[in-house]
Amino acid sequence: MRHSLFKIGMYCLAAISANGLIANTKNIGNPIGTNFPTDAEGRVYHLGLKKGEIANSILLVGDPDRAKLIVQLLDDPKHVFTYASNRGFTTYTGTKNGKPVTIMSIGMGLPMMDFAIREIRAITEGPLSIIRLGSCGTPHDDIAVGSLVVASESYCITTNFEAYHENERPESCLGYFNVTTPIKPDTSLNNNLVSALEKESKGSFPVIKAMDATADSFYGSQGRTDEKFDDRNKGLIDSIMRLYPSTGSLQMETYLLFHLAKLHEYSVKVPIRTAACAIVLAQRKSDAFLSNDLKHELEIKAGNACLAALVE
Repeated sequence: MRHSLFKIGMYCLAAISANGLIANTKNIGNPIGTNFPTDAEGRVYHLGLKKGEIANSILLVGDPDRAKLIVQLLDDPKHVFTYASNRGFTTYTGTKNGKPVTIMSIGMGLPMMDFAIREIRAITEGPLSIIRLGSCGTPHDDIAVGSLVVASESYCITTNFEAYHENERPESCLGYFNVTTPIKPDTSLNNNLVSALEKESKGSFPVIKAMDATADSFYGSQGRTDEKFDDRNKGLIDSIMRLYPSTGSLQMETYLLFHLAKLHEYSVKVPIRTAACAIVLAQRKSDAFLSNDLKHELEIKAGNACLAALVE
């Protein structure tokens, strides 16, 4: 079934230009239904995709330019199915080592991950394997920029909006934020990812297994202070590290990927196998930031490892 669906999608080849892949940007037709909108072709509302245009092994990234880099690692990068929706999602479906695989850029934040996983599930059948390759800051003193952090588990930091508008202020900054208990990824896929990254690295970048923190914003709930907004988050990073001292990555999507996979398994009993890693761009303690050249180099190496882990 996986190969037949993929074969259908491969006939819908993207246009090619001298500058690289140009995505098909045809919008979906009139939505049918309000609970889970699709059009008459069965295209889901936000991804713009239908059955046969996506594989069951999927690499999710945030940055569309990162996706373009990783597409070049596919077996035949000039001939992949390519689709850009009008909601910020771009999808590439091709093969790696002869096996169907999809690379999708989804943008940033919890809502974009929610759109992606739910709509991917709606147009696929059977088990899914999904790896997220993102970028992150690290609140950990001993993790340097240029490291790859693989999420051994993930918890979520969300804004407690009501606390800002109550008469009595919470005793600490944690009173303005909610922190969940951690969720683990799929053990097998996570182990595949660690092995593939270590093989790709050959000592050129550290591969670190650590806890992940997913925040609902880039600024307030990640402890960035701004004199123009009364976020009341001073000391948030230190408070989080006291709760979960092994936290190695701080970003905005991974927890929801793990969470939705668990919800799906509870309901349908069909696995969505998940794993996630992130390139450390920012060292929050030392204030160091990774250069763009090194970031691109790591995106290619980590992308190759993620694809290898998916197709094993």
